[in-house]
Amino acid sequence: MKKTLTHLFFLCMIFTGITAQTINQQQMIKEAMNDLQLWLQKIPGGNESGYGFKNRDEFSLATLGKPYEVFTLTTDFFKEEIQPGKNYLETTGEWRIPVMVNQENRAVITIFKKENKWEIVELGARVLARELQEFERYPELTQNDGLRLLRVYQLQSDFLFADDPSLSPGEITVFPMHSAFLNIAKIREGKKIKIGLNELLPYIKESIK
Repeated sequence: MKKTLTHLFFLCMIFTGITAQTINQQQMIKEAMNDLQLWLQKIPGGNESGYGFKNRDEFSLATLGKPYEVFTLTTDFFKEEIQPGKNYLETTGEWRIPVMVNQENRAVITIFKKENKWEIVELGARVLARELQEFERYPELTQNDGLRLLRVYQLQSDFLFADDPSLSPGEITVFPMHSAFLNIAKIREGKKIKIGLNELLPYIKESIK
């Protein structure tokens, strides 16, 4: 009986955590939607295609997709030799959300929580928007609801991953995006569609040097 109650307790805790995360993301999207049209109207006339839209009529059809939490590498990673098994990921506090028209990604907004309210701080990234939609074909990513972006600002390179960010590098698999192939030679030479984070970290060190 005691084991059963303990098991039920942990199930409740897991369910509560998932529910809280879902509610948080729903609130995030709701608040971002409140400002979306204001940001779309800021796009200069004639420049709609540069932001992924065919014309201004599409603005009224715009909705938001699934949020991606943005992570980066800690300052320790850049200061020290790589320590095997050490976790170097940290959240930036930013989230990226695709702007969609008829279920097709057109652009990406960046949002940040300020004074307990989610605010849009950037709109653009039409190339990233299309690429995120292409990655939806990968079963390893689509089976997980918590997709995340790893942004290496020093190399202007992005990676997509679905694993728990608190795991060790050897347990995390990342998917290089177009920017990573452009800016990291070892990624470009290897032509790998996915790579272990523990293998990637030395490539980043080498590229920065």
